[in-house]
Amino acid sequence: MSPPVLRGVVLAGGRSRRMGRDKAALTYRGRTLLDHAVDMLSPFCSDIRVAIAPDQRSDTLRHRHPVVVDPVSDGGPMAGLLAAFALDPAAAWWALAVDLPFLKPETLGRLAAARGTKPACAVTHDGRPEPLCAIYEPGAAKPLGDWFDQGNRSLRGWLEAVDAPLVPAESGELRNLNTPELEKFLQE
Repeated sequence: MSPPVLRGVVLAGGRSRRMGRDKAALTYRGRTLLDHAVDMLSPFCSDIRVAIAPDQRSDTLRHRHPVVVDPVSDGGPMAGLLAAFALDPAAAWWALAVDLPFLKPETLGRLAAARGTKPACAVTHDGRPEPLCAIYEPGAAKPLGDWFDQGNRSLRGWLEAVDAPLVPAESGELRNLNTPELEKFLQE
């Protein structure tokens, strides 16, 4: 039996409060971080969506790609993932944060190969799962929804609870760009 189809969801519905401006619009190697994230997933995913907050429906940058709208405002990354599962609950969804441009194709390939019988798998750099670069299988949809409905917003906590397999990333690959001080790394 073949594994479920793998689709991608770029999590870009955040407010970029710490950065002070829209992270999705920052450029890296001549492309926006949003376009870069979509490009990173494209070798692995049959369809890629951009998860947006309800008030981002008119955002032209995000709408250059197909979108899914978070079911609630300020639901965090889990809301974007749940929006993806609502679109196609039979698919596996690769969740990727818009602000992780330093991931290497080899690491992404190892993550794709790590899919198995568990409800999810994720990359790591410190022995803990990185929920914003993880693959969530169809069986994760209901437990994630229940977790969310109980007031839990921690995808990392959920991944730890289900003992998701972890794929190591090299130092610096999971550096997320969430403050202006880190923007200097885009120039490397």
